[in-house]
Amino acid sequence: MSRIGKPLIPGERRLLVAVGVFVAAIFGLLWWWLDINTDPVVSFPPARAAGVGYDLCARAGSQVQVILTRNPAQPAEQIDLSEYLGAKQQGSAYYGPTPEPTLAEIRKIDSPNAPHIAVLRYALRYPMDAPSYQIGDHRNDAFCKMTNALFVAGYVRKADANWNSAMDCYLDAIQLWTAIPHDYSLFPRVSYLSIVRSEIWEVIDHLDAPHARADAQRMEQLITRQQSLVEIMQETKYYEQTCLLCYFHQPGWRYTSEGVLPDKLGVLLMSKRKIMADYTGYVDACIANAQFPYAARKADPPYPATCFDRNMNRSYAGIPFLYTMHIAQNALLTVSLALHAYQLDHGNYPATLTALVPGYLKTIPDDPFALKGLLRYRLKGQHYVLYSVGPDGKDDGGVPSKDGVKTKPPKNGMPVTLNFLKNNSTGDIVAGVNIR
Repeated sequence: MSRIGKPLIPGERRLLVAVGVFVAAIFGLLWWWLDINTDPVVSFPPARAAGVGYDLCARAGSQVQVILTRNPAQPAEQIDLSEYLGAKQQGSAYYGPTPEPTLAEIRKIDSPNAPHIAVLRYALRYPMDAPSYQIGDHRNDAFCKMTNALFVAGYVRKADANWNSAMDCYLDAIQLWTAIPHDYSLFPRVSYLSIVRSEIWEVIDHLDAPHARADAQRMEQLITRQQSLVEIMQETKYYEQTCLLCYFHQPGWRYTSEGVLPDKLGVLLMSKRKIMADYTGYVDACIANAQFPYAARKADPPYPATCFDRNMNRSYAGIPFLYTMHIAQNALLTVSLALHAYQLDHGNYPATLTALVPGYLKTIPDDPFALKGLLRYRLKGQHYVLYSVGPDGKDDGGVPSKDGVKTKPPKNGMPVTLNFLKNNSTGDIVAGVNIR
């Protein structure tokens, strides 16, 4: 019997309302899901091609080898010589599964790298501009490999007492990471070069005067080409924005965030645009803070609210210290090379650093940890004390910090506990003493 034209009974009306609410909820959820998964719009600078020198260095770096393989059937027994020598330099005992590498074995690995290092030295004469970052571009890894090869080459030459050649290898590594405009890789730069500079302090006193003077002037040129902190952080921002956009397209990315349940739910319900906006706002605040000298910097901006963003950006607050430490160590190294050359030429160290200008250096580097002023220097008997005031900004008269001091190898064979300079370290950073 037809119901057309007849009013709905209460049960039918409730059913119709429920169906309407259900359909509206479905469409609402669908709209909400599409909205939170809409990709953010990010502004990037124009695409940038790699410089000729950068490409040549990357190709050379991809060809070097620093892995010692005694038994190809046992890949687990391979020894990364750069890691082994780095640990040895820091005083750590060897706990490898096979006997400790011999100098002859290290030479055998180093020798085939010579033509690739020659290509690197040729490439460093040309523009080293880093390209715009693209997912899957592993040329930066080749720079790390080349740095390791130079570290091994320096070790072999140092073992042969070929001090000038060893220094050339170590300074090539510094130039490799210093001469790259538009590069985002601060952390490899700091970690690799910290180990390289530790070797340099053991070589300086063995250099002849002409080589020490030339090395000081080479370092001075490199210092003038160092990227600013703002430039590095801006490039890091573009790099991580690219990674974040790529991450948004990985299946299940919302379910892989770390942290407690509220953080996980926050990522699950937050839009891609909100996550990108939080990240970008945080980094922009860090970049604005990076424009101030280290001693005048403002408080670090707060982390974004989501655990997802905190995982990405956990290191930004420490970047100003790492960068300033890197600049300070390069400055101390430069002046120390000039002082060594001066001492060989004159039989004594100068009364003041101004005596180094212009014969050995064009200018005396500023102390990057001080609000103003040059590196500090004073004579101490037949030697000298050269130092930066360090992260606390206080001039302690050259009393070294207890942090960053190279540890002597333990007699009981136990691993060394490394003690690095930190942003809350007190005392001064003294050349040749506080080297980490």
